[in-house]
Amino acid sequence: MKALYYSLIVAFPAILFSGCEKKELKLAENGKTSYSIVIEPDADSVILKSASELAYYFKSVTKAELEIERSIPEKGKYISIAKDTIALKEYINIKAENGNLSIKGGTDRYPLFATYWFIENYLGARKYTKDCTLIPDRKRITIPYDLNYLNKPQLTTRMAYFNEGISDRPYRDWHGLTNGMDKSERNSWGMWVHTFGRLIPAEKYFKKHPEYFSEIKGKRVAFGQLCLSNPDVLRLINENLGQEIEKNPQCKYWSVSQNDTFNPCECEHCMRIAGEYGGQSGLMIWFVNQVARHFPDKIISTLAYQYTRSAPVNIKPEDNVNIMFCSIECNRSQPFTEDSRSAGFVKDMQDWAKLTRNIIVWDYVVQFRNYICPFPNFRVLQPNLKFFLDNGATMLFEQGSGLPWSDFYEMKQYLLAKLMWKPEANADSIIHDFMNGYYGKAGEPLYLYFRLLHDNLEKVKETQFLNIYGSASDAKDNYLNSDWMKQYATYFDQAENAVKDNVVLLDRVRKQRQTIEYAILEISMMGINDFYSYLDSAGYQKPEMMEKLDRFVANCEKYNQTINEGGFKAEDFIKLVIISLETSKDFHKIKNINNLAKDKPVTEIIKANPKYSQGNVRILVDGLFGGLSYMNQWLGYEGTDMEFIVDLGKPLEIKKVHARFLQDANSWIFLPSSFEVLVSNDNKIYQLFKSDENEINSRTIGSLTKVFSVDVNAKARFVKVKAVSLRKCPVWHVGAGNNCWIFADEVVVE
Repeated sequence: MKALYYSLIVAFPAILFSGCEKKELKLAENGKTSYSIVIEPDADSVILKSASELAYYFKSVTKAELEIERSIPEKGKYISIAKDTIALKEYINIKAENGNLSIKGGTDRYPLFATYWFIENYLGARKYTKDCTLIPDRKRITIPYDLNYLNKPQLTTRMAYFNEGISDRPYRDWHGLTNGMDKSERNSWGMWVHTFGRLIPAEKYFKKHPEYFSEIKGKRVAFGQLCLSNPDVLRLINENLGQEIEKNPQCKYWSVSQNDTFNPCECEHCMRIAGEYGGQSGLMIWFVNQVARHFPDKIISTLAYQYTRSAPVNIKPEDNVNIMFCSIECNRSQPFTEDSRSAGFVKDMQDWAKLTRNIIVWDYVVQFRNYICPFPNFRVLQPNLKFFLDNGATMLFEQGSGLPWSDFYEMKQYLLAKLMWKPEANADSIIHDFMNGYYGKAGEPLYLYFRLLHDNLEKVKETQFLNIYGSASDAKDNYLNSDWMKQYATYFDQAENAVKDNVVLLDRVRKQRQTIEYAILEISMMGINDFYSYLDSAGYQKPEMMEKLDRFVANCEKYNQTINEGGFKAEDFIKLVIISLETSKDFHKIKNINNLAKDKPVTEIIKANPKYSQGNVRILVDGLFGGLSYMNQWLGYEGTDMEFIVDLGKPLEIKKVHARFLQDANSWIFLPSSFEVLVSNDNKIYQLFKSDENEINSRTIGSLTKVFSVDVNAKARFVKVKAVSLRKCPVWHVGAGNNCWIFADEVVVE
């Protein structure tokens, strides 16, 4: 798609409208200018690029042409562009002096950043995406006579991990973003997180040297971490890291960090060191400090992530140790500092800030399980960013959806880019400007949708956990309920009608509309009401829903949309819907049954994991069903079967026993291999009834549910339920050999 140019009324800084109070410099009027651009004779590529970009946009906006000179002209005014390699490293400065203008930046690409800042703020151009640059038509350009704008950003590294932020250098330069994975940039990374497996790969070393790897319950395992107390592990890390550094000696940052799993070493020596320094993070810092001392001219980064997130005690990171602090567990319905559920995270960051200011924050800003789903987290982006800055962060990695498209990603990366330069900026003004600029006349109804969506989340922010691994069904009772979805659709109808004659803008609106269409299609797999169901009251497929599904899939292909970070595509989603339709009839049957087990006492034989639903076994008999996300209303069992007893209070006639389970292979959750029911009148002698076997393939991608049912037809007081787990992830799975999960949300005794 070619870049789109058209006139735009721009809200300029208030300083531009102070001409009646302050003397101004007139840079252009009626297509003419008395200025030229001056650069040094030996100007480097960054300065040459800056000059050519300023000349191009100046002419595009004003029709006046700026000549590029290699020396100060004898007559006429000039705009100089230069690099300052002596003063502050990361800054931009736009200054008017003696009727001339200087655009200056620190080292690297900062003069170019400064040039684009001037183009945007004083010429009024905008670069919303790599394919959408808006250029106004202006007869007159003036600046304050005493203009002196200086910005030294608090964040020296600003990464927005979205399409343009990764792949488009012009977009990054315009917004002053960096990309640490680009080896040409000064603060580049030679190795980027989860590097234990790369520096000491198990497939190469485990067979001969199992002592290099984690000891778990007395046994060395290849699928955990490294034995950090083993001196040979330190020697080998230094040797192998040194070889990597030789390949890319220009890189500044090198990660020595845990694998993306758990299972830290439990050997006697590792546990002793961990105890001395306050836990696993202390052991990690003790180890990484030694690596950092071996490479004093590099910065060695390590993760504060999951089991190493809390700060250590009695030890500090070396000056050349960087802490990558991660927010993966946190709720996004409220800012971290206002949310009691994030209190531990807030404390951990404050504790790290007391130890070091060499911190990069890895923040997560999209819903990874469902890229194409409304994810109303915009209102927490700014307060969370300010919290990071107040607590030692000098670098920020905002992990978005990468190259794939996600909900309002274009606007999200644009807003984050602005806030990383100016944290106190008016976020709503930036959003409104983007809406009107990127969507044209459709911007206003889309803004109303956007605002209403966030307002509706605001109403339930205290109880709603906005999870980066959640699903649309998590919000089925609040901001994505059927009544609100109808209102959202009205705004999209208005937006489409407003730009119906503009193919480019109409496509942008329809692409964004995919989010609410997907939410409808996903939640409808639960069949919770007439609006959210693929089936009518008679159990037949509703033609309008199947047409909606076909249209969604066609648009996914047209707009090149994938559904989640695992590459889940529309055709995979269709398969999931088909499986859902096959199993949903069973769900429809059990959800309205008079459940004899509801609110009855439950005795656990095998304890549920307290990580989900607090391990409260009452979840199984509370009459509430979960959605397609395991985070809400599901009870989880890790590496073990599920087994418990329900006491009906007295002998009752039992026809059937049903239980609903979840499968999500990407999250290491699998349906049980079988489901068994036993009944008794004395809680001693039990009669086993035929087990219901699982016939759904464990390789099925995506989240799905299945109801297991067993015919009983007996009178009994006690009902023992057992679900047999796979226990370990299958050999084909990325987590092969690790514990897997089973999740149940309700048991129904009919």
